[in-house]
Amino acid sequence: MPEITIDIPHTLSRQDVRARLERAKEKLENEYGVACSWQGEAMKVQRSGLDGTVSIEDDRLAVRVKLGMLMGAFAPTIRDGITQKLTRLLSEG
Repeated sequence: MPEITIDIPHTLSRQDVRARLERAKEKLENEYGVACSWQGEAMKVQRSGLDGTVSIEDDRLAVRVKLGMLMGAFAPTIRDGITQKLTRLLSEG
């Protein structure tokens, strides 16, 4: 299984990061068909062909995504999309 690892720096409190991820959760579920759930300070993201975790750390989000074989062909596009969307989410005012 191809794996994507992304670290996205931030200067927000863990509470603020979690609140922003919570707001994005509905869009992920509705637009991308993923199931999101919290396990402590990490959001689990799952759907067919994708299993990931977004962990909130003091100065960054640590994103780990395992892709199924079919989605693996799109790994660079998926990595770029995740990076852009989470960077934007963390920099919004």
